[in-house]
Amino acid sequence: MSNFSPSIIFYLAAAILFFVFWAARRYNRNRMAVLAEVLDERSGEARGWFSFTLAGHFNGREAEFRLTPGSKNSPPKLRTRLRCAAPMVFSVSREGVGARFAKALHLMKDVDVGDPVLDERYVFSTQDPEIFAEWVKEPEVKEAIMSLMDLRNMDRLDLKDGQLQALRVRFDKEDLQPPHARAVLERLDALARTFEVGK
Repeated sequence: MSNFSPSIIFYLAAAILFFVFWAARRYNRNRMAVLAEVLDERSGEARGWFSFTLAGHFNGREAEFRLTPGSKNSPPKLRTRLRCAAPMVFSVSREGVGARFAKALHLMKDVDVGDPVLDERYVFSTQDPEIFAEWVKEPEVKEAIMSLMDLRNMDRLDLKDGQLQALRVRFDKEDLQPPHARAVLERLDALARTFEVGK
């Protein structure tokens, strides 16, 4: 018979699980630590237990990175957010097979903005289609969106509750490098500034 009692086995298993959880938490916090250099503060610490947030400012605006590790039923996600005082709500996603299927079943609405390049590449959703269509065709807006979606490989771009958010699903090491993170924030900042023209 084994000399190990059930209680010892239980505590040993609990200790192993705690160590794995602690190591994963430390690993993810360390991965995000390098992103602090792109913030105005040049410093900061990622906080959280199951998802990790590094907050600060970028060009004077509230900004944050949020990393959500993947699980069995959910892929890893990296969100980059920037405060934006804007009068509309919208989302931009890629025009892929899934999006075309969803539109065919009327599960997704797609706003036609009247720009052949934008309409072919992306799916737009907004409560103010006319205002949005005029805005998204402005050269600096179009350039920023295409840069985020195509060059920076964002899967989704949203403006809601006063925040611009760029979402990257199944992110890789490059997404957590300061030059890449800075480029994403710069494009979000460029979009935010278009709402302030003339104020």
